[in-house]
Amino acid sequence: MARLGKAVGEVENAKVELAVAVGMHATQPIDIPSIDQSPSPQVIEASANDLVRQALAKRPDLIAAADKIKAAQYQEKEARSKLFPKISVFASEQYIHTTNNPRIPGVTELNGNTYLVVGTLHWDIFDGRAHYHHLQLAKSQVREAKGQLDSLRLQAEQEVLSAYTSVVNVLEEQDAAQAVLDAATESFYISIYLLIGLAWFALYSAIDVFYPGSIQRSSMAMADRPSELLYFSLVTLSTIGYGDVVPLYEVRMLAALEGVTGVLYVAITVALLVSAYKQQDAPRERRSRTP
Repeated sequence: MARLGKAVGEVENAKVELAVAVGMHATQPIDIPSIDQSPSPQVIEASANDLVRQALAKRPDLIAAADKIKAAQYQEKEARSKLFPKISVFASEQYIHTTNNPRIPGVTELNGNTYLVVGTLHWDIFDGRAHYHHLQLAKSQVREAKGQLDSLRLQAEQEVLSAYTSVVNVLEEQDAAQAVLDAATESFYISIYLLIGLAWFALYSAIDVFYPGSIQRSSMAMADRPSELLYFSLVTLSTIGYGDVVPLYEVRMLAALEGVTGVLYVAITVALLVSAYKQQDAPRERRSRTP
């Protein structure tokens, strides 16, 4: 039980490390249920590739590195705009209607459109060297930011895969601990079954002492009386009933009760074990299908 509890704790720790590697909030409280309340063993529903994609999309350090690239690219664009000349073009249109204009002899009315196009050229020639240096510096910052992002991506993938492997390994350890616990549980059930036979043996021995002749032996029965009563108790518990030792009077109801107890115990024990194995096999099957 202690080994299983340790395995469950290691599973939770590995899952926390995996959550941090993926990019989930590390300070969120995690409620770890007791061993009796939690289904064991557990399984990772997402594949390693899905977790890597989730980490690349949600990790704060990767998001910050991507924002740094955007800022560096903006600075590069701004530096490039200062290096090259700027050309501005302005155009306008105006409608003119003039009548009886004394300044224009012989023209009494004038209608028409006037157009104005203005172009400007701005180029900081004297600051060109400084602008060129600033552009090269911005390009270097962009390359550096991209390199940092690639390095962080590789690191994130390695951390997620390492955490994922740790979770899988501790889940396998939990499986092994659960198998040991299952074997101990089966041994416990068998021990209880034998203890039931011994309890009825003690009851038969007391009856044989206080009420001699209540349990009749055959001519082929063993001479050792305690061994004979133990043999009768186990044969009755397992409902074999060879008939070489026969209870008489009220002892027959006691022997019948022992037989019913043995049948019910075996049936209930088998049902519990089958149900437990089914619950354990389902997570293992899902885990085996997870890439």
